[in-house]
Amino acid sequence: MINQLQCLHITGGEIVNADCTQRADLLIVEGRVASIGTKLDVPKGCPTMDASGLLIMPGGVDIATYIQNELFGFDASTYENTTKEALLGGTTTIVDTVICPKGRLPFDVFVETRNRVKNAPIWCNVVYRVGIMEISAPILEQMERLVKQNQINSFLFLVSTTNDSKGSGGITVDQLRIALEKCRLWGVVAFVRIDIQSITEKNDFIGKQTEAEAKILEQVLTAAEDTNCPIVLTSPQRTDAIVGAFRARRQIPPVHVQVCCTPSTLLPTTEHDLVSVNEKEN
Repeated sequence: MINQLQCLHITGGEIVNADCTQRADLLIVEGRVASIGTKLDVPKGCPTMDASGLLIMPGGVDIATYIQNELFGFDASTYENTTKEALLGGTTTIVDTVICPKGRLPFDVFVETRNRVKNAPIWCNVVYRVGIMEISAPILEQMERLVKQNQINSFLFLVSTTNDSKGSGGITVDQLRIALEKCRLWGVVAFVRIDIQSITEKNDFIGKQTEAEAKILEQVLTAAEDTNCPIVLTSPQRTDAIVGAFRARRQIPPVHVQVCCTPSTLLPTTEHDLVSVNEKEN
């Protein structure tokens, strides 16, 4: 006899997958789909749920959220409501990005973030990605610790468009290359975001911004190729950058693109800042 909390038999529903829709029963054991069909071998004592007239589909995964970050402010009630809204919308797992500010160590920031919501009601699964804004030997050591001890399987690297990472909002391409070598070694996913703000500070015209982003993108793709590390380019701001990365998706190693429809709500964008400045000047 199986523990009722570890088993669930769902009957009468219409199962929706990416390739087809079928009316069938579903047996879940220990949180995993054990079998799908019409005559299932259901363990004794397993509870049954009638899903007649309902759709049964996989839960959604939001791979990039920025809910609890000191850089953008944090509120416990907002965090609870966000996870509740995600679940109501069909998202069962979110990947929340914890940005490690310059001057801090990623493991310390991760532990603080996790402890901050330790007792908060959470309505969906939450896993973490750690955002890196600078690279040093201690930071690399803590990144490895996060991978091996805390099951962190992805990092976000904010890449500056300058050769000096101290006065910018991210790491240099040379530092990214070091980080990608480590990601390849550890078997984790590397997300890369180009720091558009550092472009704007040095360029007044859109054409120069496009040229600067294209140049840094080429260097990022070269770094990925040199280290043989797959990357995910996140929130590119220009169409040319998206197209350039899209063309590299079939190369070895592959490059994927994650396009954010509302970047200004997640990470500050320079275009919005430029508009505000221009409006004030006019």
